[in-house]
Amino acid sequence: MSYEQAKAILNKGVSRPTLYSLLLPNRFGTFGPNTGISTATNDHLQLFCNAVSVPEVSVATTNANAHEFMGITREQPVNMIYGKPLQINVIENSEFSNYRDIRNWLNLTTQNGNQGNNTNFTQRNQRMRFYNTYVGNIQLIKLEFPDTSARGSSQNDRFYTKEYKEVFRVHFINAYPINLGEIRLGSDLYDTKTEYKVDFTYESYHLDYSQSTGTVQGQESVPDLQTGTNSTQRTLQNIQTGIGLANQGLGAARQVGQLFKGL
Repeated sequence: MSYEQAKAILNKGVSRPTLYSLLLPNRFGTFGPNTGISTATNDHLQLFCNAVSVPEVSVATTNANAHEFMGITREQPVNMIYGKPLQINVIENSEFSNYRDIRNWLNLTTQNGNQGNNTNFTQRNQRMRFYNTYVGNIQLIKLEFPDTSARGSSQNDRFYTKEYKEVFRVHFINAYPINLGEIRLGSDLYDTKTEYKVDFTYESYHLDYSQSTGTVQGQESVPDLQTGTNSTQRTLQNIQTGIGLANQGLGAARQVGQLFKGL
């Protein structure tokens, strides 16, 4: 492959892993809006969540022996497996407001998860809360540079989807934090930033391509539908042609019968 061919294939450049946007839920479970992660925390994460991954996905299989041919074993899919956990790395501010926000979400899973209160540490019995009171959907948006040099306005563009091109969006369904990582402190850590990891579990995820500039979700079947329609029309035309030929054959047979009667 020549350099010109490679350049033509990558005419829009390679994907950049630095362009993404993360949105934690602003509501949890059955509670109303604005009961979840604050707007300030989500705004902070747009710039200071410095690492996140789209989890792997795989298919679990089981062996099907002699399903079609004797002595031949094949792997049969049994269910889809979504890689867990979803892990993010956060650079914290000097007020620890984002850490507090995420920790409060983690505390929702357990009564007395934050043991006691500021003056009394006797209330330490724990009880797990109902599942539908703390789960929420997380969104991870993959961004790329736009196809042209023109960019949208950054005004009120909290997730940078106007300034950049949205390629796809991952909806993590019924997610909640299961691990809030350690905060490492040290007298020798001058000129460094305070950061920590957060692990989220979830049930499954949905890949949304509806905002991408490629094929819009829900339109993939349109060409197949049109092809099927054209095929059906051709079949009807062939049937009509066959009926016409059959009628001609019947007419010819009648004419021959009349000739025999006249003899």
